[in-house]
Amino acid sequence: MSSIEIPTTTKDQEEKKLFFTTTDLLNKINTVLQQEQLKASPKSSDTDPLLQTQEDEPQFELQRRLPDGSTRKANNVETDYADFQAKLKQVRNASFFRD
Repeated sequence: MSSIEIPTTTKDQEEKKLFFTTTDLLNKINTVLQQEQLKASPKSSDTDPLLQTQEDEPQFELQRRLPDGSTRKANNVETDYADFQAKLKQVRNASFFRD
């Protein structure tokens, strides 16, 4: 199994962060799941390749629902829009509590 580096944020970085976006949430979920898979994965190289973790692809991703009911992976513009909406909701909620 190859060694991979999982980026993590410190508690100070999270506290200084002004907004928590959809992308942040998905990245955190995928990081935690990847860490748990690495802990639980067998150490031997003789294991079935179908049971090994797939480190290159995210397990959770933002999807766009199409009019026919099917879904596809969201593109960069759609992801940016979802992040912007999350920021707007947080600003709206924060200003509501300040009044």
